Amino acid sequence: MKHLTLLSFLCWYACKAPSSHASIDNFWQDFQQAILRNDPEAVANLTAFPLLGAEFVLEKYDNSGISRQELLQHFEQIFDETAKATIAKTTVKDLQQYLPPKDAVLERLSLPPNTIIYYINIFNVIDEGLETQTESLVNLYFLQTEGVYKLAYLTVAG
Repeated sequence: MKHLTLLSFLCWYACKAPSSHASIDNFWQDFQQAILRNDPEAVANLTAFPLLGAEFVLEKYDNSGISRQELLQHFEQIFDETAKATIAKTTVKDLQQYLPPKDAVLERLSLPPNTIIYYINIFNVIDEGLETQTESLVNLYFLQTEGVYKLAYLTVAG
């Protein structure tokens, strides 16, 4: 009976224990699933805070980033339908890669030099085909911090 109880606990723990995000493959699978489930808590668990570049949701532009609570409050604004659809169809092999050199600008952005940064481009078109058409590009950057991959930064252009 003791062995059955221990075996049950180990099976439960293995199912509940977070997967290792030391590889981009495991991280991306969990991040993508969290987005597809529309699970803000799971996405927050896969994010480094403060999340830099997301200050636009608070209408502040001071490069201080946003907190976990602010991500949860503004989840739908940051991960709109276009972002969710783009993330859903992007495979880990589709992620862009960048190896930043040692650079003062990157250091100010807290992007470590000589570490592969993965990113995804999310292109938004508003009022397509109309005179009021506007376009924007959101980039989500994922990098390894403390041995695991996290969403660490985003940029918005347009």
